[in-house]
Amino acid sequence: MRILIADDEFLARSSLRSMLDELDSPIEIIGEANNGEELLAMLEQQLPDIAFVDIRMPKLNGLEAIRLSRMASPHTHWLILSGFPEFDYAQEAIRLGVSAYLLKPVNPEELRKVLIDFIDANRKLLLNEAHKDEIQSAEVIDQVIAYIDRNYMSAISIGQIAERFYITPNYLSTLFHKKTGSTFMSYLKKIRLLKAKELLVDPNIQVQQVAERVGYLSVRHFARLFAEQFGCLPSKYRDQFKNR
Repeated sequence: MRILIADDEFLARSSLRSMLDELDSPIEIIGEANNGEELLAMLEQQLPDIAFVDIRMPKLNGLEAIRLSRMASPHTHWLILSGFPEFDYAQEAIRLGVSAYLLKPVNPEELRKVLIDFIDANRKLLLNEAHKDEIQSAEVIDQVIAYIDRNYMSAISIGQIAERFYITPNYLSTLFHKKTGSTFMSYLKKIRLLKAKELLVDPNIQVQQVAERVGYLSVRHFARLFAEQFGCLPSKYRDQFKNR
């Protein structure tokens, strides 16, 4: 968790830094600003997770700096520091989406609670996002499998399907293997050969026609894959049904 401190008082910055250092939390203080303009410059470069901002600073007050910085660093959480419980400032801070309003001198226990609450909320958010990503990935693969099942007879490739679903081939390959335990080509081959078995039961369909109907232009290649999968040539498999 990356933290930026903005306060025109050196002692206030040092005190806050010391309290943060004493907390048993995964934090990194990435910079200190002593006025609003410095805060703006640092925010654009550092993009902190949290910014402690004093309201009354020279050149640019803290609330104005936050207002100007929200576009440049939209994911930053703002924690206001103030020596007085000014009602108007508090209202404006709420309007700007400030996460907490801390009075100076900052109470170590209050600081600890604010950070623990933030860390917990951030952890839950990350878990929720990961869960949503997992659900979305599963839905994509279900759609890909349905697409293969409908189009196995065509000349389809993982690159073509990835483009159709607006993801990269490598990412689709990883998701597909994770979901099915099989590579894309292995799954496609399995679907084609299982369909070929169904077609071979009909004696009116030639082996070459079967091969073409499941997506193989070369009957020799088809026969070799069929034998590797089922232990016999397509013609031998068909012979089993001649006298039935």
